[in-house]
Amino acid sequence: MIAQTARPDQAFQLLGSIIRTFRKQQGLTQRALAARVGLTTTYVCAIERGQRNVTLWTLLYIAAALQVPLSTLLEPLEQCRELYTVPCQSHG
Repeated sequence: MIAQTARPDQAFQLLGSIIRTFRKQQGLTQRALAARVGLTTTYVCAIERGQRNVTLWTLLYIAAALQVPLSTLLEPLEQCRELYTVPCQSHG
């Protein structure tokens, strides 16, 4: 049986949906969040769709704009261990 490795875009999609959820809870539009963070609305939209691999600095700014600790945004990712399991490598 071959173990299936998670694709990075799955993690990006989950992170994007987490950001979207907190943004909506704050009553912010994508445009308002983008303005707070210094990004374009298009880029925020792409993050929320899981189409961008955001930097740590961008995540820190987003967390600050949403008034949540960075760990709050990352905790759901941590709960999905299959998203970051290192594939086994055979040594010959």
